[in-house]
Amino acid sequence: MTDRGPGAVRSESARVAILRATADQLVMHGWNRLTIEGIAAAAHVGKPTIYRWWSSKSDLIADALMEGMLQLEAPLPDDGGDLREDLAIWLEKMLALAGDPVATATIRYLMAAAAEDEAVGRRFDDANGAMAALATRLEHAKSAGQLDTEVDVADLVDAITGVIILRVLRRTPAVPGDAQRLLRGILPPTDEPSRPERKSEAP
Repeated sequence: MTDRGPGAVRSESARVAILRATADQLVMHGWNRLTIEGIAAAAHVGKPTIYRWWSSKSDLIADALMEGMLQLEAPLPDDGGDLREDLAIWLEKMLALAGDPVATATIRYLMAAAAEDEAVGRRFDDANGAMAALATRLEHAKSAGQLDTEVDVADLVDAITGVIILRVLRRTPAVPGDAQRLLRGILPPTDEPSRPERKSEAP
């Protein structure tokens, strides 16, 4: 956030109130109906106060993201040693989250804001702990030999994230087996030899 205008003095309480109002108004009304007037009224400040520090509603959303006022309580992938099993469990949770009306509405509104201003998209990535944790999990898998060293982790994160975003946009409900099926199409095959079936011992 940048102070604008000579002699502008930033009030911390007003700044916090404005960003909280931005987050609340976005969730309640969506991107298209989000207005500076509405934010100002909810924060009990004047429009000039907002424009003194932010140039647009996209700037407000970007700062609300970085302040943690616009967050999705997204689950983080575990590192239990088996990449496919860990990702399947995590993806099931993410697909369930994509079926939550409040969560999906927030994601759609943030995507609309990101389409308007690339800074929102960058800050969304910075504030999204789930995607960073996914990248870390995939890097660990490469180190453990569960992913080919030529695999680009950033591309793989984009592919997995893209599936989740499409489900949100299409409002597709999750069904049993979705995660495993989607991962078969996304994750590159491993070169691990198949494990022989255990033979039951004769009594």
